[in-house]
Amino acid sequence: MNKSMWKPVLASLALLVASAGLTAPTLASGGGGSSNSASKKQEIRLEAKMRSGRTEAKVAWRKDDKGRQKVQAEIYRGKPNTKYAVKHKGKTIAAFTTNATGLGRVEMERTSITMAAGDAVSVGEFKGTLARTR
Repeated sequence: MNKSMWKPVLASLALLVASAGLTAPTLASGGGGSSNSASKKQEIRLEAKMRSGRTEAKVAWRKDDKGRQKVQAEIYRGKPNTKYAVKHKGKTIAAFTTNATGLGRVEMERTSITMAAGDAVSVGEFKGTLARTR
């Protein structure tokens, strides 16, 4: 095809794209229709890892793409048979007791606790700050 033949083809293609509601980013990303990515919810994962000597603690928060929230807290090699409070911004949100080997864990699903990157969390005396994990 010579250059003069491309103009009507490109004009027709531009009309087709405009009438279908497609945008350049949608076409470039391989989308097949109009994109409404602003209204799509994405999964958010936050985590704080804390360590002192051999003892490790972790607080994790997740909000899935459907808006459900989940909090997990755990400790490894903690003091055996000891109760640990889990705090978010200084407020106790959960507690658990370690077993005879110092392992303890609590998980809260469908919780209304909302956390954000930079929030302070703690498991007993172990303090940390939440950060995005991916």
